[in-house]
Amino acid sequence: TIPPRPLPISIPPRDGEAHGQHPGPRGTATHWLRLEGGQIAAAFLLDPTWHTPAPISADDHSIINAAFAAGPSGSDL
Repeated sequence: TIPPRPLPISIPPRDGEAHGQHPGPRGTATHWLRLEGGQIAAAFLLDPTWHTPAPISADDHSIINAAFAAGPSGSDL
């Protein structure tokens, strides 16, 4: 645990958008973020595992994940 403490610099609240991508073994992970007044107004995250077929039943979940080498972060969301 890290004890709370004040930031060493002052960060002014701003508006803006950012988009980022990162290649991975299952495809490109993408994120987008919009700030309004320094606060997160909207965010979108895309894990490439979301594009793999969804399991038919809970029993098939691990078999399908293994077949597609799918990570748990995308298929469990």
